[in-house]
Amino acid sequence: MQKINQILSIMKKLGLVLFLACTTFLTSCSNDDDASAIVIDEALIIGEWDLTDFKTENGRTVTNALGETITAEYSSTGRDYNAQLTFSENPKTFLSSGGYTAIVTTTTFGQTVTEEQVIPGDFISGGSWRVENNQLIVTDINDNDTAFSVLSQSDDTLIIRHDLNQVIDILGVSVTTTGVVTYTLNK
Repeated sequence: MQKINQILSIMKKLGLVLFLACTTFLTSCSNDDDASAIVIDEALIIGEWDLTDFKTENGRTVTNALGETITAEYSSTGRDYNAQLTFSENPKTFLSSGGYTAIVTTTTFGQTVTEEQVIPGDFISGGSWRVENNQLIVTDINDNDTAFSVLSQSDDTLIIRHDLNQVIDILGVSVTTTGVVTYTLNK
């Protein structure tokens, strides 16, 4: 029991770091390999977008620490949106401003905990963007690519999805995080 309490303590300390790494739009996650069914119109991407919805579904973390493995299920939603994302045409760059509040619900060992976390200003780093293999690919300032499937695109709405699959090693603790992250942006 003491070992489990130690692991839970480590997980709690890592929780904010992992949450910010996995839910703040641009991460160094693997590419989303499913091609989008929608043909992306690059001209419709350009402009200033307001983040109006954020959610993570089917979230799962597997933590390996002190010789033990702990699995947690999670989901998240957002509120208090005050975040903008601007896509420029020439050069193809993006920049964000503002933030939002994320509500994360995690279940571990049958115990469910819900926490709120304010995602501060500049909720995304800047970088470049491109359309490749019918996906929106963003490259952050560290040259990490993240691929998004476009679920819906119009003059005033852009809904994008990223299939999260990330491994983070911190202080000898390995955490694998998976889930489906969806963002709704409106002009």
